[in-house]
Amino acid sequence: GDAAARRRLWARSGVLTDLVSTTCAAVGVAPASNEPAADDAGEQGGSWQRAAREGVPVHVTARDLRRHPDAWMAAVDAWPAVLVVASPLLLDAVADRFAGRVAAVCTDGAPGPVALDLLARLRAAGATLRFLADFDQAGIAVGAQLAQRLGAAPWRMSAEVYRRSARSDLPPLGGRLDEVPWAPGLAAAMAQAGRSVPVEQLIDEVLADLEAELATPSGTQARAEGH
Repeated sequence: GDAAARRRLWARSGVLTDLVSTTCAAVGVAPASNEPAADDAGEQGGSWQRAAREGVPVHVTARDLRRHPDAWMAAVDAWPAVLVVASPLLLDAVADRFAGRVAAVCTDGAPGPVALDLLARLRAAGATLRFLADFDQAGIAVGAQLAQRLGAAPWRMSAEVYRRSARSDLPPLGGRLDEVPWAPGLAAAMAQAGRSVPVEQLIDEVLADLEAELATPSGTQARAEGH
């Protein structure tokens, strides 16, 4: 219906109409070279790295990736992975609670070309990627894409977590769900309960789990597998 909507449609198909209008929100990540950050960080008077260390969210554009064509890195490592989330609300909550401790990238639904490019560079630089999305068909599809294309692993995306979270007042699941290769039993659990679980409904639990993992590093591996 308008130019912005057309740009978003092209971006979902992997086509950028320009280098500045499509962005990827992130926190705790930066190019390996220490150049001035984007406006969000620039207003703080610092570099990309400073913004990352201080937990200032930034909006990475295709132009930023072109200006810094080599490695991008997680500038904080208290949590030993980059958390890939589909929800801007969750990214905002992580930035507020864990500024300078947890690196995260937001796909805002299905990942577009800027998000995929940024995540590929982080992975190439050695970052471990873990994803968290909605428990519905679209969220499972996002997880499958991230796992197949980028080797990302699920985090809190197990049948056990879903069963604890599904409630009768949540939206109906609708449609058929194929088996989820990275989460045995999840498709069956979702089919049985028949409810979608938006990740925004789980923000308090997600933050509590991250806090627990930061406090007890020995528990990170078990939770990283989705439990």
